[in-house]
Amino acid sequence: MSQPSSPPSTPLVSRARQVHCTVRRALWAASVLVLVLAGWLLAIPADADCASCAELVSALPTDEHGWTTRDGRQYRFSGRRGRSEQEVPASFAAAHAACAAEGGHLASLHSAREEQTVRCLIGDYSLGVWIGLSQPLGSTEPTLGWQWDDGQPVRYSNWAPGMPDHGGTTILGLIGLREHTENCARIGVGGWYDELCDPGFQYPYAYVCERPV
Repeated sequence: MSQPSSPPSTPLVSRARQVHCTVRRALWAASVLVLVLAGWLLAIPADADCASCAELVSALPTDEHGWTTRDGRQYRFSGRRGRSEQEVPASFAAAHAACAAEGGHLASLHSAREEQTVRCLIGDYSLGVWIGLSQPLGSTEPTLGWQWDDGQPVRYSNWAPGMPDHGGTTILGLIGLREHTENCARIGVGGWYDELCDPGFQYPYAYVCERPV
């Protein structure tokens, strides 16, 4: 009695070729997608965040009073971009008052983009510049109590390494100034620095004002 014949099996080479072709089709589709995305990305205008400071400053509108507009906010630097000497040095309190008199406040930096705007307006100004970040007087813990001049909470920061530190209080204490602590912030090379700014002793710096358009 003859045995029923089994169906012929698919040759191994044929299966391998099927896998090979499937992989090639997938790679081809992926390469097409990459080319399409590359063309789309190249078609997008360069973002201002990628521009140099010179390009950014020249592209932003600035009025006759020195207010520069970006993202619905206006900024004005009290010094002169690219100059090392301070034209309008002020204590933190005086800088705060000057900005308020023009309908604004000291610059409050809530993102890297906002800090980029301020740093580009400052340029290579080599001395400190007040920003609108401070602690209540009497704060002893370096990282607590910091608040922005516009009343918004601190969600973004860019302190320089080791900052804030309330530095110098021990040395100043030797000459009777122990009660003075570094409760205000300035922007500088490498990040932000806390500085003395209470009514009894305040460093004078240039500053950046900010206001809504």
